[in-house]
Amino acid sequence: ASAYVASSIGVRRITDDGTAPVDGQAGTRDPLFTSIAVSVDSSRIAGLDAEQQVWSGSLTPNATLFAFSGAASPVSIAFDGPDNLWVVDEFGEVLLYSPSGRPFPIAVTGLANGDVLRAAVPSRDGTRAALLVQSGPRTNLLEARIVRPSPTGRVGIELQDPIRVESKLVEVLDVAWSSADSLAVLGSESAGAVQVYEVNIGRGSLVAQGAPENPVSLAAAPGLPTLAAGADGVVYDNTTGSWSGRVNATAPTYPG
Repeated sequence: ASAYVASSIGVRRITDDGTAPVDGQAGTRDPLFTSIAVSVDSSRIAGLDAEQQVWSGSLTPNATLFAFSGAASPVSIAFDGPDNLWVVDEFGEVLLYSPSGRPFPIAVTGLANGDVLRAAVPSRDGTRAALLVQSGPRTNLLEARIVRPSPTGRVGIELQDPIRVESKLVEVLDVAWSSADSLAVLGSESAGAVQVYEVNIGRGSLVAQGAPENPVSLAAAPGLPTLAAGADGVVYDNTTGSWSGRVNATAPTYPG
């Protein structure tokens, strides 16, 4: 799978010798995205622009993007399978958008009073979701079950039984699924610097991997190098054992 990044000249796909524009309107400068998500089969893209408007469309030649309505000040986007887009707004509400742009609410149960959801990232097998939840001054990493409706059952997706998957991080900025059993997390322990951690879900263990200076977001996928975007407008990878600049861009993502 290719990695994708946002840049000042449109969404680009990372190649062996740099980047190449994606097909369709997403590969142009209109609109420019600050955050992007790509579906698991690389057929669809979604993005947030500087005004926090959600756009989505196909990654095919001549495809156009269309704006989604209904989400109040979105803060996080992620695909659930090949078609459905999850959007978390500033109030912690989650909406699922179908490819046609029709919104459906996703219920989240089990959070403590006062906690606010900041991001929800479905696993690639569609059974769990990694959650970033603001609890007072901290943002914690949780995992929840995705409960999908049966043909004759209740309508709507629910996120149930969220639990913390580690106990050491005091701040979490971003999360991505690096495998079926582990998460790549951008966060910090105590008063330490923000860096990339690999979190084993089953054991709750952390492995620090360092980070470029002032990291702001990351991307991960099974068998592929973790990518981290720095505040300097460069996307870094750690294929050599240390973080080195790969391309001038922001908001890296893998299909998910």
